[in-house]
Amino acid sequence: MIRLILFLVVSAVLAVVAVWLADQPGQVTILFRGYEAQTTVGVLLAALLLGAVALTLLVEIYRILRSAPRRIRRNVAHKREVRGYESVASGLIAAASGDHAAAAWHNRQASRLLPERPGTLLLATQNAQLQGRDDEAHKLFQQMTDRPATELLGLRGLLAHAVKGGDRAEALELARRAYKLAPRTGWVQQGLFDLLVRDGQWEEAARVLDGIAREKVEPDDVIRRRRAILLHLTARDRRTQGRTGEALDAARKAQKLAPGFAPAAVQLSELAITADRRRLARRAIEIGWQAEPTPELARAWLALRPTDSPQTRYDNFRYLQRIRPDHVETWLSLGELAIAARKLDTGRKDLEKAVSIDATQRGYRLLAELARTAGEPEQAADWLAKAQDARPDRAWVRDDTGDVVPAWSPFAGDGSFDAIHWGEPPRVSRLLLDSRPLALTEADDSEGTPAPVPVRQPAPDMSTAASSV
Repeated sequence: MIRLILFLVVSAVLAVVAVWLADQPGQVTILFRGYEAQTTVGVLLAALLLGAVALTLLVEIYRILRSAPRRIRRNVAHKREVRGYESVASGLIAAASGDHAAAAWHNRQASRLLPERPGTLLLATQNAQLQGRDDEAHKLFQQMTDRPATELLGLRGLLAHAVKGGDRAEALELARRAYKLAPRTGWVQQGLFDLLVRDGQWEEAARVLDGIAREKVEPDDVIRRRRAILLHLTARDRRTQGRTGEALDAARKAQKLAPGFAPAAVQLSELAITADRRRLARRAIEIGWQAEPTPELARAWLALRPTDSPQTRYDNFRYLQRIRPDHVETWLSLGELAIAARKLDTGRKDLEKAVSIDATQRGYRLLAELARTAGEPEQAADWLAKAQDARPDRAWVRDDTGDVVPAWSPFAGDGSFDAIHWGEPPRVSRLLLDSRPLALTEADDSEGTPAPVPVRQPAPDMSTAASSV
């Protein structure tokens, strides 16, 4: 609309000028070297205009002719570049699909048309890897690291090569370089974190984990748990080094982040006992029991007073019962302690309460042991029969396979970090792995009567179930 208005305005002005010149037919005389020419003003202006147009055309023709070679070279280079990028794209597709011959052919074409370009380097590297020429691929990745545009990609290739070759020191150095170059990139963060935890660099791994948390790569509860695990492992190292004060501080932070993480509570309790802070040791177990009762917490509670008699242990354990009366582990532990103290009637009530909350294999087996201790072999057989079909007890379970492990570890069998969690296994009973029943401690009965050992042998068909998980 604006252009139309301008066109109309200019046209109107030119029309007015033309009419004015037509109404003013002045004469113009030109004398040059004895020649005389006369014409009107309008004719002179028209001649000047035509001359200007002709001069402009001549200048444009000259400019076009002068720049023609450069344009031709540019067009040829552009077509060459397009063909080169087409070769790069086709070559990468062929490499990804495993077509060796096509990838090699496109690699030769791209190297001829686009030498030393980032895409060409990438295709050459992919082609070398596809053909198993790892040394050549390593050199190409090294070349990538010398260029800002491909430095991160080169570092990634070198890192993968180092990990594949088992050179953990080189891999860690490359991961740190990549993290310095691109600290917010997901694979860089996760790769460096994995290498640091495998190398036992817990504190540096915690700093990298802070960056992962800022990027929202993992859920908040996972980040919080892993922070707690790193602090727990830091405390363990400090404890080994004899730095009890630092270990105690790290252990307290770990339990604060993850109250339901039993290993942190147990270690904090043990460190507090070493530091002669028994109130803190007791409180650590209470917090852990409130969050998630486990047999290892029960054993840690008994370890606070290792010389107590079985009767006293049972009575003292009642304190934890008041904290979590709704949890099956509370009543299972009480039942096992009651058997050790020869309080069979009380133990039967405790175990029946446990089964009413959650009918698991351990509850039925403890009932079978109680019946055996009371001289009721038929009743014991009935309880063992029920244990075969009962739900397995909670245990430390690997996330990838569902296998039960005897104790928590920061790494699963495949080396994955934080891949073992407390939960219900597919079929294996908790009693198959618990080699330290609550009733077995260093102290003996004050009356000299040995405490009975709860049954740990599975029913006849449980070995098959254990091996199939």
